[in-house]
Amino acid sequence: MSSAPPLLHDGSVAVAVTPALTRIVQRISIDPQTQRMVFADSQHSAEMELGTRSATIDGRSVQIRFAPFARAGEVYVPLADLVRAFGGKIESLPREHAIVVTVDASRGFATMPPFDPSVTQVVPHTIFTPEPVVTPRPVVSGSPRPRRTPIPVIPSRPET
Repeated sequence: MSSAPPLLHDGSVAVAVTPALTRIVQRISIDPQTQRMVFADSQHSAEMELGTRSATIDGRSVQIRFAPFARAGEVYVPLADLVRAFGGKIESLPREHAIVVTVDASRGFATMPPFDPSVTQVVPHTIFTPEPVVTPRPVVSGSPRPRRTPIPVIPSRPET
């Protein structure tokens, strides 16, 4: 899911913001000046700040499991809090060493529809490409001769 592996932090799973959360939220913005992160989609929004356990989810202030932190050039946030904030479910499978994240299927993420033959299609045009013709090689018949056709010359200065 991510190039940066998830971490166990204070008993909770921490994931790197990108690219792990791009499958859960539609927009992510991080302000480097204020260290504030905003995650949003058409129905929900969440705001967090590095080093602060308080967050704003859908306009209400909540306490998240741990404060977001930066490590090795990546920003890590609590996975469970964000998944639940965006209407998803999270389940831990300790025997398989896996976490299952389920998000609502009606969120607008869809694959390309299959081919529908009843829809009008653009008719392809036949393009004629002629077969290449082999050009005969020139026959060398000796040294080149000067041109014998007269070339008309108009003087550039007036005659006197």
